[in-house]
Amino acid sequence: MLEGMTAVVTGGSRGIGRAIVERLCRDGANVVFNYATSEEAAAEVIRTVQANGGRAHAVRADLTDPEALEQLMQTAEAHLGGLDILVNNAALSYTPAPLAETARPLRANAIATAATRTTINAAAANSSTRQPTPRQACTTVRAPKVANTRSSRS
Repeated sequence: MLEGMTAVVTGGSRGIGRAIVERLCRDGANVVFNYATSEEAAAEVIRTVQANGGRAHAVRADLTDPEALEQLMQTAEAHLGGLDILVNNAALSYTPAPLAETARPLRANAIATAATRTTINAAAANSSTRQPTPRQACTTVRAPKVANTRSSRS
């Protein structure tokens, strides 16, 4: 379904991001994804993708740094030759707490950072993005079903 298409997935080494990387690769896309801290988790994603016949490349990049984001997109351009799909999946680190107990400045900062990062990601990807054919512009990629979204950590 996605044979020959290219994708960048932010936050692709764990959880939903990992599932997205694996699904895109299984459907034929070539993927570059970033990870923030765990090189071993990223390597495991690559091993899984390759074992299933897919192609993925990991880049360590802290996406709160615009220069790191630019490096991610340059690496994607070098490995993929262009960009068809951008998945903004990376999230801020946070300690789960009820919203009412979270300080207002922290909530505002998290929302602003997420919105800014999405805008920056889209702008950085714009220079590498290929013009879609009418069929590609209407294509929907269904996310894989996730049976358990709870962390194994307590």
